Amino acid sequence: MTSSVAKKLLAPIPEKPAELTLNDRCDRCGAEALVRIVLPKGNDLIMCNHHTNHHELALVAAGGTFYRKNTDHLVQDRSKGDSH
Repeated sequence: MTSSVAKKLLAPIPEKPAELTLNDRCDRCGAEALVRIVLPKGNDLIMCNHHTNHHELALVAAGGTFYRKNTDHLVQDRSKGDSH
């Protein structure tokens, strides 16, 4: 029986990976995934910002391509007078 992690690593990656959703969780800790890293052989990892930052140098050295989730909705627009 193949584990779900092994199935994910063996699955082909399309040219442009699917956008991350709220259901996508960090492969390391289970937090919301904000970055997908596609490795040269086609494997991908999804990670939170903390783990992306922690592993970034190694992932860049391995030839990873980073796709960041659009997080504009997380930033408050202070120009509109939001005081929260």
